[in-house]
Amino acid sequence: MFDVTDHDPRRITCIQADPIIEIADAILENGDPEFVRVGDGIVTFHCANGDVSYGLREHDDLRENWIGVRSGFQEEDDAYAR
Repeated sequence: MFDVTDHDPRRITCIQADPIIEIADAILENGDPEFVRVGDGIVTFHCANGDVSYGLREHDDLRENWIGVRSGFQEEDDAYAR
């Protein structure tokens, strides 16, 4: 979950980096490169309090989004993923 910082509306802050998220195609295609970088199957969100990266696991053509898994997250160790 992301929010705009109070001090600089051009910066985003990561409030909570969920282990698995849905990422709309529109964000990947039109996101400001200052905040969103996509390459080699990984999306990185550049936040005021640090970067958060997600591996793009599978695409849903109907919903036009990707399932992203946070870098370093081990699905088999977490009940959230089941």
